[in-house]
Amino acid sequence: MFFRKWMGVAASVAVGTVLVTGVAQIARAQQATQAQNQGGGTPPQKKVKDQGEYDLFNKFLKDFQGNTDPNTQLQDLATWTQKYPESDYKDDRIYYTEQVYAKMKQPDKVLEYGEQYLKTPSGQNKDTIRANALYMIALNAQAIGKPTPEQVEQGRAAAQELIDNLNVFFADNKKPANMSEADWTKTRGEVEKLANATLTWVNAAMAWTAMQPGDEAMQKKDYATAEQIYTQALQKYPNSGLAAYQLGRALIFQQNPDKNAKAIYEIARAAALDPAQGGLNPQMRTQVDNYLKKVYSDFHGSDEGLDQLKQQALTAPFPSADFKIQSKAEIEAAKQAQFQQEHPELAAWLAVKEKLVAPDGSTYFDSQVKGTQFPQLKGTVVDAKPACRSRELVVAVSDATTPEVTLKLDAALTGKPALGTAIQWEGVPSAFTQQPFMLTMDTEKAKVDGLNVTPCVAARPARKGTTKRKR
Repeated sequence: MFFRKWMGVAASVAVGTVLVTGVAQIARAQQATQAQNQGGGTPPQKKVKDQGEYDLFNKFLKDFQGNTDPNTQLQDLATWTQKYPESDYKDDRIYYTEQVYAKMKQPDKVLEYGEQYLKTPSGQNKDTIRANALYMIALNAQAIGKPTPEQVEQGRAAAQELIDNLNVFFADNKKPANMSEADWTKTRGEVEKLANATLTWVNAAMAWTAMQPGDEAMQKKDYATAEQIYTQALQKYPNSGLAAYQLGRALIFQQNPDKNAKAIYEIARAAALDPAQGGLNPQMRTQVDNYLKKVYSDFHGSDEGLDQLKQQALTAPFPSADFKIQSKAEIEAAKQAQFQQEHPELAAWLAVKEKLVAPDGSTYFDSQVKGTQFPQLKGTVVDAKPACRSRELVVAVSDATTPEVTLKLDAALTGKPALGTAIQWEGVPSAFTQQPFMLTMDTEKAKVDGLNVTPCVAARPARKGTTKRKR
């Protein structure tokens, strides 16, 4: 059932067909025979042997056209065959057995009796009855859960014969009198469509057969062998969505970073291939597409570029040698490199801060930071102590508001520093606390650039109170 599930082939067998079933022709022959037995009419090519065969034939036709239990119809045919094994209608009985098994949704039996009919004298004629038998074989081959190579070939041969002989089967003189020209043309189109769909199914079925050793290797977790088998299958059947998907899985399961991009490419191809051209059926295609979004986003960091990848994957069954998908780590590294180039001071600070806030941050400070001359940093003054003629400046570095660094000056400022001013400085770390985070640095007042200092405003002396005169 795995093949049917993933390829989305016919899940049921049509009881009727768009072609002439042959009931009318056989019934007319039977009626002509009856007329002959009664002494009138034109002698037919076929005739019943006696009234007993006529009754058996007539009972079957009545049951067949009345849609009685198919098992009853099979019993009718079996009784007829047992009592009249060499009937002139032996070929027709085989044809009708194919039709009854189609009603019973037993596609393997449809192929068995359909093939028998095609080899009979009647089946050799290029008429609508042969076309109908071919149609039923092509249709029912797709409904077999695990078709054998012989059954796949039966489906292929039937579909190909239909396509090759459309002009013969649908010649003007073959059109039933009670069918309009428009319906006859429409019927031809539907037959051609079914035949082409069967040929697509044949390729998918053959690809599935070629992949079976790979599936066995996957079950044994021998993913490298599975990769080789699926690769060969995809080379032979490039439009197989199942082969592309299985190859992608085999590559991912190897957990080799160098194969991740190729794996995602193959899964993208499986998700993008048209079901009508050998891709997965719509339901499975949706599931694979959802899986693709997950593995792509996990690897790339987002779904950006995924639609373009799916379109690219449609162009070839395998990616080019230089094909690449940037990983999250690579994208982050590129962003970090650009950030360091554009903001070197901030990048240096963030790298140090990341280590300071880590669980072993205090150890890192004592061993790597304390007493070390820092390169120039940039920040925003958010506080000063004291407010006038300050000896300490509290600075935000990562953003414009969060206190992170306390600068201890070698001398007091001559005035009041303006808060919110952007400054640059060099200094030497001397103390550190993680909670709340604060790095204390010693620096010279002369090495602080950009500081805006205004004169301190002296406090106005308090006015002396007045004494109220006594009256």
